[in-house]
Amino acid sequence: MVKVIYDDGTEREFEEGELISRDELSERYVAKEDYDELQAKYDKKKEQTKQAYANQDKVKQEAFAEAEERMATRLREEIWFTQRHGFDTIPEEVKAAKEKHPTLSWEEAYTISGYKPAESVNPNPWRENIVDAKKTEYTFDEVSNLAITNPKMYNEVAAKIESGEFKMI
Repeated sequence: MVKVIYDDGTEREFEEGELISRDELSERYVAKEDYDELQAKYDKKKEQTKQAYANQDKVKQEAFAEAEERMATRLREEIWFTQRHGFDTIPEEVKAAKEKHPTLSWEEAYTISGYKPAESVNPNPWRENIVDAKKTEYTFDEVSNLAITNPKMYNEVAAKIESGEFKMI
């Protein structure tokens, strides 16, 4: 048995197997001063890691905001261009010119693309005057479509309906 006397004067007896040597103590445990130093290093490293992740997140957010702004600007430019020229969608020739030269504006790409809008003039105007002679009955939808697509033929069919040659069903 080993007798241990504490600073306050109390005594306590221990078995020798319960005690550890100074060598074992230094191998297995860290002194309070060393622990405080290690804790300070750990806290410093932890704070540096937090700051690095915060900086990384900030860079990502800035990149997303920049990409969002570029996309919004591109969409505004495309919408303005399609409205200005009356397109439903941007013609493929103009898109190809824009992709080939990305620094060009849509107007410049339109100019160099060589795009020519399709002419709305009927290539066979004599066909507008042809009336199907075999057809003598017209529905209201057919007559209204004629009024939009072929006004000359509509006038002829309407006159024949009024005169009683054709029937309206």
